Amino acid sequence: MKNNDFKEIKYNNEFIQKLIEFNNLIDINLKESIKLPRICSLGTISSGKSSVLESILGLGFFPIGDGVVTRRPLEVNLYHINSGEPYAIFEERESIIYKDFNKVREAIEELTEEVICCRRGYEYEYIIDRPIILNIYSKICPNITLIDLPGVESKSYMNKYYYNRENFSQFMARRYIEDPLTIILCVIPGNSDISSDYGLQLAKEVDPTGSRTLGILTKIDIMDIGTDVKRELLNETIPFKNGFIGVKNRCKYDLKNKLSLDEAFKREKEFFKSNPLYRKLPDGYLGNEALINKLTKIYFKLIKENLINNLKEKNNIIKEKKEEYYKDEINNKTELLNIINKYSDI
Repeated sequence: MKNNDFKEIKYNNEFIQKLIEFNNLIDINLKESIKLPRICSLGTISSGKSSVLESILGLGFFPIGDGVVTRRPLEVNLYHINSGEPYAIFEERESIIYKDFNKVREAIEELTEEVICCRRGYEYEYIIDRPIILNIYSKICPNITLIDLPGVESKSYMNKYYYNRENFSQFMARRYIEDPLTIILCVIPGNSDISSDYGLQLAKEVDPTGSRTLGILTKIDIMDIGTDVKRELLNETIPFKNGFIGVKNRCKYDLKNKLSLDEAFKREKEFFKSNPLYRKLPDGYLGNEALINKLTKIYFKLIKENLINNLKEKNNIIKEKKEEYYKDEINNKTELLNIINKYSDI
């Protein structure tokens, strides 16, 4: 990915555009007092979490592959700047400025390997609760944080070091998604048993109302013949407040052949448009455009609720301060009257 490839993807990325407009409306003082939501991917191993995040951003620097690829949480902080070329900085490598985003992917892999190098031979069995912090600065980026988590597991696994990967992955994921201002992207492979997906179960535990969780069904293009996820997409089998969106993202083969995100989005549209199982579904259920539109609504609804709660909290503080002021004023007047009376007596 060269510098000039770092741009808004060709379909109308309403989410990114609205966020930039929103950021421009908030002055410096408000930014310090208002906490904005963050977006976190949640799912089992190889569910397609990283592919979903790169589609939302339109930036293809997330490592993607088979098995346990994400072994350290990746926290991506985007910062909007007014001018200049885009660049990235890792907090673990503050002295290095990355302008080639292919190098960013390589650096993520290196930083992961550096931490687990002492466990050589067991690296694909380990996940590490030590996040990689990546800061990206660009004039086409909004101020937002996205988190790519290692896959959660429901089957206990113990290795020779008595490391319980199941409990560790659950604990780490729960710690991230319990934040009430975190939007949970619950990524589920369509070619698996959706009802028993552990990521979905964990999301329901943490967000029982489902108000800040969005279900995303991946890999529906490689499902067995005769099977589909139409009923799940229509919210008929597993009722979910924000429903499910079906997507077709880049795979390892696409990356190997350097398929661009723009081309991947075109192929996704063609797949759903030509597929007899899905082409008759109403708008809003399939594709990354639908995903971004739904995510936009959830994001700004959460901002609105947070602003209302923030305003109520500030009003309560003002009310308390006013009561304290009037109470102090009455006490001061009473004390002054006592002093005058004493002086008069004297």
